[in-house]
Amino acid sequence: MFVKKNNISFVLFFVAFIFLFNPSISIIDPLPDLIGYIILSIALSKLAMISETLYDAKRAFERLVILDAGKLFAIVWVFGVDSVSERNTSLLLWSFVFGVLEIIFAIPAYIKLFEGFSYLGNFYPNNSIHGNRDKKKSYTDSSKLFSVFFVIFKAVLTCLPEISALGASSYNESSR
Repeated sequence: MFVKKNNISFVLFFVAFIFLFNPSISIIDPLPDLIGYIILSIALSKLAMISETLYDAKRAFERLVILDAGKLFAIVWVFGVDSVSERNTSLLLWSFVFGVLEIIFAIPAYIKLFEGFSYLGNFYPNNSIHGNRDKKKSYTDSSKLFSVFFVIFKAVLTCLPEISALGASSYNESSR
């Protein structure tokens, strides 16, 4: 009797992380996080069937898909509808709003993702998930810490250029 073996493609995780772990310029992302969140949700679909924590992570990344779709709407708003004189203020506002929302939603999603990987690593004795016993932190804990740090760092860095541009501008009362 032949048993069909279902392999989880970790190539999808790698591609998703390429889209997710890149810097943004204001609210413009050269490699859109939206694509990364979609790929990550697809990659988690099989694993979500065997782990409740990974199911929660998949749902959290699906919420981030919706959030990032809203970011595309904001980009259209800033560059299509909003006036040129208000562009710097709008970019700062949208960068701040989406930075805070991404921190609120992405940090729990990454924590659940790596906790789910750690949970699954308990069923298969290996060093790829937990690392060597002489190390104090496992690979998943290090990856979780890096992900949380990167989400916060990315949100702060997306607002900095707009804050500096806002500080350099002056208010002209005669233009009213």
